[in-house]
Parts: sequence; structure tokens; C-alpha cells
Amino acid sequence: MLQDIGEAIQFEVSIGNYGNKFDNTCKPLASTTQYSRPIFDGNYYYYLPWANTKPVVTLTSYWEDISHRLDPLNLILAMIVKLQANLTALKSGIQAKMAENQLAQIRLKLIDELIVDLSKELPRLEGKQNVTVLDTQILKLRVKSLHQIQETAIRVRNEAMDVKATLPDIEDWLDKLIQLTEEPQNSMPDVFIWMIRGEKRLAYARVPAHEIFYSTTCPEASGKYCGKTQTVFLKYPQDK
Repeated sequence: MLQDIGEAIQFEVSIGNYGNKFDNTCKPLASTTQYSRPIFDGNYYYYLPWANTKPVVTLTSYWEDISHRLDPLNLILAMIVKLQANLTALKSGIQAKMAENQLAQIRLKLIDELIVDLSKELPRLEGKQNVTVLDTQILKLRVKSLHQIQETAIRVRNEAMDVKATLPDIEDWLDKLIQLTEEPQNSMPDVFIWMIRGEKRLAYARVPAHEIFYSTTCPEASGKYCGKTQTVFLKYPQDK
């Protein structure tokens, strides 16, 4: 990725203008790591000599409270992740030509877990600040759609159907859930992680804020990466 390996590198974390070291509209924050020179590993790669002393950046910023929009978004995304994993397991079982009783167990697990997830009530809007008419309509749409998916799932569960014949229904549920994740009023900026050499930005990663968002509503309302260690791959600014 780097042409001049010997030059010192630092990383910057920002959200909106907060943490941007080149922006003068916000007060300076401890949003960057110290400069470090890459070291050759003796084989092929270069690394920064942080060892067990990992750098920490602090990013204090203030935003409008839109938890009433991010909470249901993350709840539905959690349903999608679980459903996708179970659907992949079911398709793998079909491809591996597993016994029908084993496939039936996988399908039953998928449907039962989905029904339980769909039974969870989405957060109410009463008492929330900055609630718009669109918030109310989106909540009504989501509640109605989730109830319809749940009714269909219960019907499919109670019917003695061939496992393969239920795949279109399951994929339809997944598509409908994905459609419900549209949130046109998400005003929270994405988090950017930049690699900087000298005063030049070289590469970045963009993380949607809702993925690391913490919620007091319930664990599923927090982002999927909230409080978790993750590997982030950077890309060149000109890459699409």
C-alpha cells in the first residue's frame, strides 16, 4: 500500500468534523495515534511496533438523540444476521444431501428463532424527543410487516412441507426484513479511520455509526460491533 515505507505513520479517528486534525472548526481532540515508523517483519509485511501497548484515541462529540431511529434499525439488522446464518446452514445441508430429518431440524430451528425475534416489541416513540410524522409511519409499517412475517412463519412451521419448498418463503422473509432497514432520517455521520503519512491522507475505512452504537434499550439494539474487537481493512481514497 505504501511507496515510502520508512516514513512515519499515524491513524486518525473522526466522526463528522470532530477528530479531523486538519479541520479548524472544532476544538482539537486526542483523535490521532503518535507517529510510528513501520518495521519490516523479515519476510514480506511491515508493521507498527506497538507490541502490547496499543494506542487509544478519544473522540468526544455531541449529536442529536436519534436512538428512537437507531434502536429499531439495529434490532431488525440483528434479526437479519441470525436469519442469514440459519438460511446458509440450511442451504449447506441441502447441498450436502443431509438426511431429511436433519434438514427438518435445521429448518425448525430457523423458523422458531425467527418467530421469537419477531415477537420482540420495537421501541415505542412515546416520550422521545424530535419524533416526526415519518418516524410514526415507519414504526407502523415495521410493526405491521413484522407481524405479517411472523404469521406466515407460524403457518409454514405448522404445515408439513418439503424443506426445499420452504426456501422461497424464507428468502422472501429475508428480503422483507432488509427492506425494513431503510432509515431516511439517520443523521449520524459515519466514523472514519484514516492512515496519515506526514500531512497526507493515504487510506481510510468508513464505519456506519449505528454499527458501533451503544443502546440501553437491550443488547440487540446496540450495533453489531459495539464493544467488540474487529479487523478493519483500509482502502485508497480513489477506490470505489
